Amino acid sequence: MKRIASSLLAVSLLSVSIPGNADTQGDKAAAQAAFDLGRKLVLAGNFNDACPKFEESEKLDPGLGTMLFLADCYEKTGKTASAWGQFREAEAIALKQSDAREKVAHDRASALEPRLSKIIVRVDAAKKIDGLHVTRDAVEIGRGLWNVPFPIDPGPHDIGASAPGRKSWTEHVQITTNGSTFTIVVPTLLDDPDAVPTANPLVLTSKTKGGDQPLPPEKKQNDGSTQRVLGVAVAGAGVVSAVVGIFFGLHASARLDESNSDGRCGTNNHCTQIGVDDRSDANTAATVSDVTFIAGGALIAGGAALFFTAPHGRKSSAPAARFSPSVGPKSAGLSFGASW
Repeated sequence: MKRIASSLLAVSLLSVSIPGNADTQGDKAAAQAAFDLGRKLVLAGNFNDACPKFEESEKLDPGLGTMLFLADCYEKTGKTASAWGQFREAEAIALKQSDAREKVAHDRASALEPRLSKIIVRVDAAKKIDGLHVTRDAVEIGRGLWNVPFPIDPGPHDIGASAPGRKSWTEHVQITTNGSTFTIVVPTLLDDPDAVPTANPLVLTSKTKGGDQPLPPEKKQNDGSTQRVLGVAVAGAGVVSAVVGIFFGLHASARLDESNSDGRCGTNNHCTQIGVDDRSDANTAATVSDVTFIAGGALIAGGAALFFTAPHGRKSSAPAARFSPSVGPKSAGLSFGASW
C-alpha cells in the first residue's frame, strides 16, 4: 500500500494528460462478429474453438452476456477455476447494475466451488530472499498468494522462481483431480556464479599487451556546446522516464480502486480472488512507477546541472561522461558523472 501511495504522490507532482483508448464502432462490430461465431460453435458442440471467440469479443467490447457465455464455455472445457472467476466477476457486475442475471452467475459459481482444484505455492520464511519472483505459467504470483490455496485450472502448469544472482528454478506440475489441493514447495535458489554484475560502470575497453585497458576519453577543443547538448539529452530521458512513472502510477491507482469495488476487498482487507489479483497488479505497477519516476527526477537534475555548468565563450576539453547503472532487489537507478 505504501508503494501505491508513493505512486499517487508522483502523479500529483507532475500533471501529464495520458489519453485513453476509446471504443470504436469497428471494435464493437468485430466484437459482435466474434460473439456470433462463438455461439454458432457452441450450438455445434465445439467449445474448444468457441472459447477464444468469446475471449476476443469480451476484450473488444466487454459485456455481461459475453462474460457469462465465456464462463460457461470455460466450464464445458474443464477450466473450472477460470469459469468460477468469470461467474464471480459477472455476479459482481450484475449486482452493481441491478441485473437479474446476478442470481444465474451466483448459482453457477456456487455449483463450481466444490469442484475447484487448488494449489498452494509454499515459500518458507527462510527462502524469501530479496528480489524473489514466483510465477505460474510465466505470470507472477503475488506475495499475497504465497502459502495460501488458490483455484487453478486442471491440466499442466509450470511453477517457477527467480532472483538476482541466483539460478532460476522451474517445476512442471499436472493438476488432474477436481476438488483436490496440490502443494508445491519452492526450494532455496542456488547462487549463480555466472551471473553478470549489474552495478559496474559501462566503461569501454581495448585490448593491449597489458590486458584490458579503459579507452581514454577523446580530447578535443570546444566551447561547451557538447556539454549542453548532453545535458538536454539526459534531461529529456528523465522527462520520458517520469511520464512512464506517472502512467504506471495512474494504473496502480485504478487497480487499487477496482479492488475496493464490487465487494472484492472489504475494510478488513479480506479479498476475493479477483480482489487479490487487482491488488497484486496495483503493487507491481506502483513499484515500476516508483523506480521510473525517481530515476526520471535524477536524470532531469543531472541534465540541468550539465547544461548550466557548461563553459561559455572559452575553449575547453569535451566532457568525459560515465554512466553507472545500479540495480538492487528493491531499487533501480542510473548514476551519472562527468568531468571537463
